[in-house]
Amino acid sequence: MTDVSLDPTATAVRDTLLRCLADDRKTREPMNALVMWTELGKGLAGTLAGVSGEPGLLRKMICSYGSDHGTNVDLSRWAYRLEAEERLDRDEIAMGLQRVEDQLSEVLSAHIDKADASPDARRALFVAVVKGWFPVGLDIMHALPAGAAASEEALLGALSAWCERHLPEGEGEPLVGAPMEAAPAGEAPGVGTKPRRPPVVKAG
Repeated sequence: MTDVSLDPTATAVRDTLLRCLADDRKTREPMNALVMWTELGKGLAGTLAGVSGEPGLLRKMICSYGSDHGTNVDLSRWAYRLEAEERLDRDEIAMGLQRVEDQLSEVLSAHIDKADASPDARRALFVAVVKGWFPVGLDIMHALPAGAAASEEALLGALSAWCERHLPEGEGEPLVGAPMEAAPAGEAPGVGTKPRRPPVVKAG
């Protein structure tokens, strides 16, 4: 398993994402946080598909890891529907993604400069971003009511089931302007990171 705490760049990404979610009232609600996390994942999936030439690769890797190391869960027991006024609308999602992109660009500015000059540095940066992104999803699953007392295997199973349903099977859409322009084909960057406890994103 990959321990994100051993990778300072991935840790910076994770902490930035958690801070962005915590800074907005709506994304402090776990289901809204999960929506934002998923939208970021769609962008990462699109970037990885474009570089690897294999559509849906990120979804496949997460599902494969979840099948090997997670437990089967009934996703309907985890997800729940928010009242209309509490849900994120398209504009709020777009603004949230822009806020994340801006803060990541600031936090990773030195790495982005290096990535501009080296394909290897771009790959390393992409892997670090995915390593930071993935455990945030596990934190969010833990913050859901069904995840409060769940095992790590159940959290991974739930997140895997969610990704199977919501991450693109096709190419997806690459993140525009984000520091994620290349990734190593055939590698599972960041998948397999254990959740941290307690979660930072909390209900309410």
